[in-house]
Amino acid sequence: MQKKNSWFLVKVLPLIALTAGVLMATPTLTISTAGASTVTLTSASGLIQYSHAIGAWNITVDTAETAPLLGSAAVPTMLLTSTDQSLSTAGALTIEFSANNFTPALPSFESLLSTQSGDQGLVSNPLIADGTVTLSAYYDPTNLINGTTATDPLHAILLSTFSSSGATYTNSKIGPLTPSSSLYSLTLVAVVTHTQSALGQTDLTMNESVVPEPGFYGVLALGLGGLILAVQRMRKATAKV
Repeated sequence: MQKKNSWFLVKVLPLIALTAGVLMATPTLTISTAGASTVTLTSASGLIQYSHAIGAWNITVDTAETAPLLGSAAVPTMLLTSTDQSLSTAGALTIEFSANNFTPALPSFESLLSTQSGDQGLVSNPLIADGTVTLSAYYDPTNLINGTTATDPLHAILLSTFSSSGATYTNSKIGPLTPSSSLYSLTLVAVVTHTQSALGQTDLTMNESVVPEPGFYGVLALGLGGLILAVQRMRKATAKV
């Protein structure tokens, strides 16, 4: 009986805790235009999709993915892909993808934001190749949905940013971040601006991943070694009973 209890504590309970953490995440996709038109969608499955017109924009496809479908509460991954067409007038489109209740399982981590935007972030129609794209990723230790430096200036931290205008690109990220002991949220923000009053299109992809800082792997190896020795000793002690 003691041997079965030990196996349950070592192997089953951690899986239950991890699964419970993943199911807590609440992904939210918010799409808004300069004309104050706003659409907000949520899904507990980790997948949100939207294809519709909003204001002067036609959203051909917006797909947002995160835990439990992609990544986990302990090691989050957030993926946002979007194809956006301005129909007749110039203006800005803002897409926010946010999820909360991520667990501070890593003692410190780095933000890895990979981006891709069609035509160097410009609208696709070569006759009106005039526009900008700004992509940003935020961490908020207060666990606020859409927690950015604009909505929560006292707590939110800008992790990574990428912007393009014409042939000019800029990108940056902060160094390793030590998370607070509480649950936190991550938010991706894409701002697409078309500056000419004609049909244009921008395609973009954002993939934000929380990855351990390099030194974490050495500490993890030592911890796993200690755990293996502890389990072996536990089994030997149980066998003697």
